[in-house]
Amino acid sequence: MFQPLRQPCFPILLLLWLLCAMAAAATSGFTPQKRVGLRVGDQWEPAIASDGYGHVYVLYPQYIEVPGCTACPVPSMILVTSPDNGQSWKSERRMTSHGTAQFDPQIVVDPVDRKTVYAAWLENNRSDIVLARSVDFGLTWMEVIATRTAPHRRHRQVGHRGSLPSTAGQGQCPEGAEV
Repeated sequence: MFQPLRQPCFPILLLLWLLCAMAAAATSGFTPQKRVGLRVGDQWEPAIASDGYGHVYVLYPQYIEVPGCTACPVPSMILVTSPDNGQSWKSERRMTSHGTAQFDPQIVVDPVDRKTVYAAWLENNRSDIVLARSVDFGLTWMEVIATRTAPHRRHRQVGHRGSLPSTAGQGQCPEGAEV
């Protein structure tokens, strides 16, 4: 008489499958997640870039509150940098503000020299595009208001054309502005 095969091998097969899945995940080359930035308030829309020297740049708007700055506009642009490919992170710091809320961060590294960092965001009720440049791995920044438009109009995108930052859309950089 035929007896059906019992199911004692099912738990063993499940255990083997789980071990294989864990081994595959362990060899993926990814490191565990690490939170960067402020731990209070709310952070949205981070922009991330890295240069050719091991620096990583994270620029994001900080909503609800900026710790230690009751007079800061909300949201304010916060920059966090890593000098060693994300193994460690420097303290967060606020980018210069002209007294109004800051939105829509963008950050990019010059693809030619691989060290000049450009950042851009909207200010002044979203009618100004601020363009900032750092030549010392994000330690100091030079800023200009690249364009002014009526509030809530479509803005230009900041990017690279060759080795220079460029914008596409309406408006021009102020005469003599150098970033």
